Order: sequence, then structure tokens, then C-alpha cells
Amino acid sequence: MPLLCRPRVWCALLACLACLASLRAEPVDPDLLDLEARGRNFVQLVLRKELLRARAEMSDRLRVALSDEALGRILWDFHTAGGPLREVGGAKASVLPDGRVNVLVPLHAARRTALAEVVFERKAPLAKVVAFQLNQASAADVALFREQGLLPREDNDPPPYVESALVVERPVALPGSLGPLEALLTLPAVAGPTVRVPGVVFVCGPDAADADGTVGRSRVVRDVAHGLAMNGVAAIRFTPATVAWPDAFGAEKLTSLNDLVVIDAMAATALLAAHPAVDPARVAIVGWGFGAYVAPDVARATGAGTLVLMAPAHPTFDTWLQRRLTDDGVEGAANLAGLPLIALAEKHFGLVGPLWMELRRQNVAKDIAAAGIPFALLFADADPLYDPADEQAWADAVRAAGVRAAVRTYERHDQWFRAMQPGGPDRYVAERLTDDLALFVQRHRLPE
Repeated sequence: MPLLCRPRVWCALLACLACLASLRAEPVDPDLLDLEARGRNFVQLVLRKELLRARAEMSDRLRVALSDEALGRILWDFHTAGGPLREVGGAKASVLPDGRVNVLVPLHAARRTALAEVVFERKAPLAKVVAFQLNQASAADVALFREQGLLPREDNDPPPYVESALVVERPVALPGSLGPLEALLTLPAVAGPTVRVPGVVFVCGPDAADADGTVGRSRVVRDVAHGLAMNGVAAIRFTPATVAWPDAFGAEKLTSLNDLVVIDAMAATALLAAHPAVDPARVAIVGWGFGAYVAPDVARATGAGTLVLMAPAHPTFDTWLQRRLTDDGVEGAANLAGLPLIALAEKHFGLVGPLWMELRRQNVAKDIAAAGIPFALLFADADPLYDPADEQAWADAVRAAGVRAAVRTYERHDQWFRAMQPGGPDRYVAERLTDDLALFVQRHRLPE
């Protein structure tokens, strides 16, 4: 008898259809979806210490109750217990019995996962945040978040162009200006006392999330470090002091670029150059984003042999700062309030005014000239801070300082040098970038 003619088969099929008919898809509530997005964005603003924007989301009562000092203590507890932030998970909203909306956002850090809780006053598009707290998530919570897709499943996959067997990576303790910093040393597997290789020190500035340069599911600095190792170049990257020691973020002890970045980068350079597998005469400083404005100081202070600036935007720091604030959606509102640029930067980023004044006085082109070493500029045209006129501005600035630069622009790549696709950027940094950077470090030229 054919299978479909058997009575038992038909009974089973009918039972399945009845079961499916009884299941009703839960309707999507657009107000809850909106509050989920707003809650996650609020958590990110707090984590980035963009307090001006975060406070705009709060109710009047919460603004009074949750001072900047109180927020600082919350972040201090989170960073000291959890370590560098790896991932901001997805948000899940639920309506509480009193009508308020509770939005949970898991935060996956190096040592633990925390749970950010953002409570809105009601289920409405213009609802204000009335409560905020960070608590440790239990193992059961983490498993549930991964099951629901709010956190990615554990993976640390290398880029497809990296063969893990050919890359050696180990943690090292870096003596930073405020205390020990977590750092990672990456070496080609063939490197050793008899095969010494060039090295790269990454200078990413205080706005980096961690040593890996975590951006969502990407680890952009790690990708470049591993790609360099595949090309026979060692690298060291480190957690910014502002992440490792958040209690000093904006404090009086961090009032100069030396305190904030330069001393730590100099220590990283010394550590890398002293490694028996690294040729100390072929150490390069790579400044990325914000770090591009301080990397020339590091290169000059350490006697490095090569300097590369990645995604540096405009050579004038004021222009970079104005663009960054505009991109963050802050500058226009603050100008209406009559805040000068430095006061705005201090409020928005948390760094004290003297640091911004020092950066405004920097003449990056002259600092590059003073270093007197081979120099390259790498732009990404999908960088939100990039303007095509920047390349000419840089050319004019370095020419006036008597410097020649190798220049390359990566078309349809974002500021992290990830190729842009219709659905967004690739997860990994482009292999071409790591190959080009390795060639410049080794031979002081970019490929034709």
C-alpha cells in the first residue's frame, strides 16, 4: 500500500496540522522594538561616556539621582570586575506589571558577562529612562542570551586569511603609566633569535574598546596583528589606560597626552623591541583613528624606524573633533547651548580640557617631519569622518613640513578597513590592508 494511503500516516499528518494551526505567531509590538533599540543605544552611550547624550534620554528625577560621579562608580565596578568589553548584546524588552518597560542588554566582557537594565517610564515612543543599573549575569542567563541570539555563540574565529598554526600569540604585562595593562604579543611561528622579524606597535587612542579593537563582532586590531604575523611581522597591542583604569578617566592625573597614551605606547615599543625574535631596528608605530594624532610623538620619542597613520581624517585636530562630534549627533545641540568646542569635547568624551588643548596645539605634519622616518597614510573612503579633500590637505601639510608620504585609499572600506557589502561591513579587516601594511613595514613602499 502506498505510504500516503495508510490510515496511520494520515492521522499523524492531521495531528501535525492541528498542532501547527494551534500555534499563533506572537505579534510584533513596534513600541517595544523601538524601546529595545533605544535601551541598547542608551547603554552604549553610557559605556562610551557620552554623558551629554545619555542624560538627554533620562527623566528629570533620574538626572538628579544618577550623577556623573555615580555613573563613574557603576562603570568602574563593571570594568574592574569584567575587564575589557568584548560585545554589547542584543536587547530584550518586557512590560512590567506597573506599565513600565524593562529592557535587558547583556554585556560580554573579558572576564564575565554583565546585565544592563534600562527601565522606561511607559511603553511609548517618547518615554524617558527612569532607572538604570548594571549587575552580573548568571551562567544560566548567559546561556539563555546565547540561545535567544542576544549574545553570539562563543567563537573566536580568526580571519579566513590567517592559519592559526602559523601565528603565535601570548599575553604580556605592560607597565603602563597608571599601572599594569593587558597586552598581547603576536609573532610569526617561524620567528626566533635566529630569525628576527620587524614589529608593529598599535597606537589606537583612548576611545578603543580593548586591546583587540573590538567593534561589534569584529576584532579589528587583532585581525591586522594576525594578518601581519602571516606576512612575517610581529605586533603588540594593549588595552587603553582609560579602559583599564576608568577611575582616572578625566581625572587630574590624566592631564597630558603623555599620561593618556604616549607613555604606555613607549612602554609597548620597548617591550616589543626587547623581544629576542624582533629586530629592534625595524619597529614601526601604527596610529589608528584618534591614535594617528599622537603616533608621531611616540615614533619620535622611541626612535622607531617607520610610521603609518590609518584612517587619520583631516590633519588638523579641530576638524577631526568637529566631525566626530557631528557624527555622534552632538555638536549641533551643544552649539545651541552655547558651549565652546573644548567644553563640549570634555563633556562628551569625559577627557579633561587640558588634553584637548594640547591636541589642538599639535602640528602633526611637523611632528612627522621631526621623526624623520618613512611615513605612510592609509585612508578608507567609507569612514564617516573622511572627506576626499583630506588627502590634499595632508599632502599640502606634509609637503610644507618637508615630508614625503606613501598614500593609499581603500575604496568602499569603513574606518576599520572592513570591505562594505550591501548588508553592512565584512566581519574581518580586509586581507589587502594587512598585506599592504606588512610590505610598508618591511620595505617602506606600498604595492603598485
